[in-house]
Amino acid sequence: MPSTHLTANDQDILNTTLTAIDGTVQYTIMTQMKIFGRRDPTHVVARSGQEGIIDWREKTIRIGQNERPVAYLKQHRGGMFSSKRQWSWTDIAYTVKYEDNRDWTATPISESVEVARLRSRNEHLFRSSDPAIVWFSEDIPNDTEKMFLLLVLLYSEVRRLDAE
Repeated sequence: MPSTHLTANDQDILNTTLTAIDGTVQYTIMTQMKIFGRRDPTHVVARSGQEGIIDWREKTIRIGQNERPVAYLKQHRGGMFSSKRQWSWTDIAYTVKYEDNRDWTATPISESVEVARLRSRNEHLFRSSDPAIVWFSEDIPNDTEKMFLLLVLLYSEVRRLDAE
C-alpha cells in the first residue's frame, strides 16, 4: 500500500517541519510559548498552502475557514482508562488511540485499516534520539482529511505529554 512517511526535524513537535524521504518539507508546524507554559495557537501549513490551527485556549480546531470546537469533534470511546477516542471532521469518523506507549494511530471506524500514525520522539541517553515520525496512507480521501488527522494526532500527543 503506498504511503507518505514524514520525519520531524526538531525535538519540539509543536515547532518543527515534517519532511518526506526526499527532503521536501511537507508541513511546517509553529507554536509560540507564553509565560507560565501557556501556548499560542499552533499553526500547521501544508506544502500545498492549506492551513490548520489548534487553538489551545479556545479548544478549537480550524482548517481553512472552518472552525469547530474540540468537544464537537471528539468523543470518548472505550473504558475509563482507555486512550481510545472517536474523531470526525466530515462524515468519516476515526478511532484514534495510543498504542505500545509510543504510537498514536487513526483508523476509520468503518474499516480496520490504519490510515495515519504518529510515532513519538524516542529519547536515548548514549546515542542519537529517534525523531517523531508521521505516516499517512494514500487511502486518505483528500488534503482536508489529511490535515485533520495531523491536527488530531498532534493534539493527542501534546495532551499526553502535558499529562506526564
